[in-house]
Amino acid sequence: MGEAPFDRMPRLVEALADGLARDLDRSYALFGHSMGALVCYELAQELRRRGERLPAHLFVSGAPAPHLAPLVVPIYDLPGERFYAEIRRFGGLPDEVWRSEELLALLMPRFRADLAVTGTYAYTERPPLDCPITAFGGEEDETVSLASIEGWREHTVKAFRRELFPGGHFFLNEFGPRILAVIGDELSS
Repeated sequence: MGEAPFDRMPRLVEALADGLARDLDRSYALFGHSMGALVCYELAQELRRRGERLPAHLFVSGAPAPHLAPLVVPIYDLPGERFYAEIRRFGGLPDEVWRSEELLALLMPRFRADLAVTGTYAYTERPPLDCPITAFGGEEDETVSLASIEGWREHTVKAFRRELFPGGHFFLNEFGPRILAVIGDELSS
C-alpha cells in the first residue's frame, strides 16, 4: 500500500517482465480479468520481444481484444461522484466497501490508477502470439461486447476458444469453478 500504483501500461508491463524473467525457465500460463487480460497480452508481447519463453496458454476474461480496447470509453478521470457511479455500475465491490468512507478513500486512488492503465492504453499492431488463447466473457457485460471478446481470435496463430457465462462484468465471481475447469482442461490437453 505504500507504493505508488502503476497508471500506464508500458511501465507496468516492463516491471512485470523484469520481475518474472528469472522464473520463465518452465512452462507457465497467464490469466487476467478485465485490465489484467490486457496486461497479460502486453506482457506476453513484451516477453516475446525480449526473446523469453511465451506462455503455454493465454487466458483472458472480461476484456475486449487489444485492438478494440481503445473503443471502451475511459472513466479514470471522471469527477468523484460520477467515478463512483461508474464503479458501482461495474459491480464487483461488496456493499461493506461502499459503506466505509475510509476504505473507499483508500481504494479509489488505486482504482483510478488501474483504470488509467486501460483508459490510456494505446494498441500497437504486432504479429499474433504463438500460444493458444481462451477468452471468457459475460453475456450481459455492458462494457465488453461479445464481438470484442471474439476479437481475441486475431491475436493468436494457435487455437482459440471462447467461453461465455451468464452475468455481467464480474461473471467470474459466480462461475469461478467452471472457469477453473476450462483452464484445467486446456492446460492438460
